[in-house]
Amino acid sequence: SKGGYLGIISDKNNNLLESPISNIAFINKDLELVVPSFENTLKGTTITKIMDYVEKELIPNNIISGISRKETNIDDIFNGRIIEAFFVGG
Repeated sequence: SKGGYLGIISDKNNNLLESPISNIAFINKDLELVVPSFENTLKGTTITKIMDYVEKELIPNNIISGISRKETNIDDIFNGRIIEAFFVGG
């Protein structure tokens, strides 16, 4: 009703899970690519390819420090622990 198109689904603990048609990914303040665990989300082909690319190209060139699969809470964004957020796929 306020002009939004796609939101991000969260669980009861405000952990960010995925969009209705996309995975989500974040870059945290330590320059890690953070992807929600695949226990509560679908593992899409685009996020799989991105994680492979980051592992092979960006980590060895010190652009990204690593990859983490862990829950990201909405508070992580508001508290500055997350510096970028991405819709992946769709």
